[in-house]
Amino acid sequence: MKTRITLLCLWGVLAASAQDTTPTDLPEHLRSERSRLSLEKTQAATAYSDALKRCYQQIDVNSCKLKAQDIKIQADNKVRRQEIQLNKLERDQRTVDAQQRLSDKQSPESQAKEAERRDNAQQEQANTLKRNQDKNTEYVDKQSKAADNLRQREQHVQEVLERQQSHADKAAASDKAKADYQRKLQQAQDRRDQVMKDRAKRNPGVAPLPAPPATLP
Repeated sequence: MKTRITLLCLWGVLAASAQDTTPTDLPEHLRSERSRLSLEKTQAATAYSDALKRCYQQIDVNSCKLKAQDIKIQADNKVRRQEIQLNKLERDQRTVDAQQRLSDKQSPESQAKEAERRDNAQQEQANTLKRNQDKNTEYVDKQSKAADNLRQREQHVQEVLERQQSHADKAAASDKAKADYQRKLQQAQDRRDQVMKDRAKRNPGVAPLPAPPATLP
């Protein structure tokens, strides 16, 4: 568990040291992607905090916390991989911009080739971002299904525990009723025995009547 907590702390330090503001010298699609990743990190942190709160309501708190930490680490790793790709795309874009500034001083033919190369680079960037977004959507769907399955399992366990408790309560009540009945039979038998003894003392020549057999419910 200490290793997991250390990893979470490390990701927190990396997130705090990362660029908090979206660069304004980049194309809109890159700035939008940076904002999306920042929002995704915030949502992962919020989801982890909420999961820890729910863990303290479970029977096995430590196991629940480990699962929540695993999900948080996976989410952080996924965002980090996308950030690495985005950082490369931003560097490439700045390189393209620098080359564009140089190409402005070149011949029309060179400018046309540079424009085509730049368009191709931007199209590749857009394709990469689209693939990342598709993967993110698939990941979110999987996490949502996993959370639903976990809630269903927890509900099933709770129902089983409640049924077991109900059966135990009924069994205890039945045992108590049987014990009370046996105790009352024994008390009645003791009273009859005492009556017969008292009668025998008053009438020594009369044989005592046989005691009726005890019957169980």
